[in-house]
Amino acid sequence: MSDMLNYLKNAGGKSFDALPLNDIDLMIFAQLSYCDFLPVPPGTTLCEAAQIMLHAEKSADDTEWRFSFQQADDEALLLWVAASARYHQATLSAFERKYDADNLQFAALGLHLPGQDVIAYRGTDNTLAGWKEDFDLCFRMPVAAQAEALGFYRRLAAQSDRPIVLCGHSKGGGLALYAGLFGEDALKSRVSQIVSFDGVGLPESALRAVESDPACAQVLSRTRVILPEGSVVGVIFPQPGTVRTVNCRSVSLMQHYLFNWVVEGEDFVDSERTLMSRAAAIAIDEFLDQLSLAEREQAVTLIYEVIRATNAQTIEDILRGWIKNTVPVAKAVLEKLDTENAKLYLKVVTSFYRALARTAGVLISGEEEENAKGSERNE
Repeated sequence: MSDMLNYLKNAGGKSFDALPLNDIDLMIFAQLSYCDFLPVPPGTTLCEAAQIMLHAEKSADDTEWRFSFQQADDEALLLWVAASARYHQATLSAFERKYDADNLQFAALGLHLPGQDVIAYRGTDNTLAGWKEDFDLCFRMPVAAQAEALGFYRRLAAQSDRPIVLCGHSKGGGLALYAGLFGEDALKSRVSQIVSFDGVGLPESALRAVESDPACAQVLSRTRVILPEGSVVGVIFPQPGTVRTVNCRSVSLMQHYLFNWVVEGEDFVDSERTLMSRAAAIAIDEFLDQLSLAEREQAVTLIYEVIRATNAQTIEDILRGWIKNTVPVAKAVLEKLDTENAKLYLKVVTSFYRALARTAGVLISGEEEENAKGSERNE
């Protein structure tokens, strides 16, 4: 089955006049945002930028590293982008990467295309701070990365009066939604499209605010969310705009990985949500409904403090040092396990199993359509 690399092989020689900007291009830009284009000066064509990145020295900063299979796929993508005459028409206008071990993981890529600009926001990377921000979305809005996403959009919008496409994968898709829907009215009017690739949606209260804002009406009409058939991430919170479900060549969580999305010709292949994805949507909603915002914050903070006791900064740090990390984790758990935290832990575990039981009952009874929330409300 074909993927984004096959698309570049077949369509990489076509200009944007011959083949207008499409969702596969935007998916590629979203994937490219995971590459750190810091060595590339603004004004460089995307083809030349890819060449620079292919020859750049590997960073000594562990927080910039991705897992080996991701690095290999990104390198293959850079090779095809570098050879693409199509992307010689795109120039890099900006790239930013910001990181704070306590509360921020953010990166965004700005591109200048014929007649329009594109901003691609990076999703969650290998850092623990990035994962914590994901969980923070369960009780807080905006998180630091959302504020950075809006600031990045403001700065690029100030450079010209051209229409701007906002896109991103995973958390990056959520950042695109936030930047496009929660900025000033003048910024909303500049949005050409918002495209989220399996990104988290918006909490119910935020979605209601957006849907009741007249200035957001046109933006919502130009907003779409593209989910893999087995989506788990994209069913967290309801989705604005329209939702499209597409085919993948993998199963389970690996459907979240964009290199596994099936591309035929110049488009995705439509599909239907799997039973696992529908069950995940119900389970997540049921679980979150049983915890107050304060309890969600307390639980996330507690878990993160325990993990940070290992001094790890990335997921890979934890995996590499899981034996030596056992003692500091155990010590941190014992220090934090007072009566209040023990009660919270018990409630979290109980709520999780109640959600699973409720999900099984809903699916078996056939009440799924009536009870499921999440992105199912848009399909």
